[in-house]
Amino acid sequence: MSRKAFNEDTAWKDAQDSYYSKRYDESISRLDTLIKKTANPAFYCYIKTNILVERNKISDAIEVINQAIEFNPAWSQPYQVKAAILYNYGYDLNEALNNINTAIQKYTPSPLAEAENSDSLLFWVQGFVAERSDMINLKTSVESDIRSNMLYAQMQTIESNVDKKLGDERQRSFEMLGVFAAIIALVLATATSARSLQGIEFLWLGLGLVVPISFLVML
Repeated sequence: MSRKAFNEDTAWKDAQDSYYSKRYDESISRLDTLIKKTANPAFYCYIKTNILVERNKISDAIEVINQAIEFNPAWSQPYQVKAAILYNYGYDLNEALNNINTAIQKYTPSPLAEAENSDSLLFWVQGFVAERSDMINLKTSVESDIRSNMLYAQMQTIESNVDKKLGDERQRSFEMLGVFAAIIALVLATATSARSLQGIEFLWLGLGLVVPISFLVML
């Protein structure tokens, strides 16, 4: 009996049915088959990435979206998805910004078919505006976080410098307190000894204290 020929439409429907039935591993397996056997693997990598993100398998999702970019470097959507993953899950913000900038540069709206009525034209315009707005909003958010991080780093540096300066000032204050404590101790010791001194001996002792006390004050 011959093997049933691969049919992309059927395989895609099976992958969708598995997903909607919450059989996620089965859906991913069917998508892997589509990635291997079809001429448009980037699209199926994109779908697989979204399922992996939903399942909180972020590192796997980044790996698969990178495959989508390799398969179709001209398609803007994988860059946008990668930027969103990097931004939302705490990865490199600069890389996220590079990817969303690339997405904006490469973005081209779907071809505008001949509008049969005003509603079809309206839907096309709404889709175009929504897609562009999503990209610009993500770009703005990433840039804002980068600026905030830079400002926070600058504030940390300033705070560190201030703490060091205050620490140095405290150290000098402690040193000066030590000097004054030594002076007070010396004066008290001298005063105690002077009680037993009289006349010329007390005078010479007082004069002798001027030099060492002056030296300590200057330190």
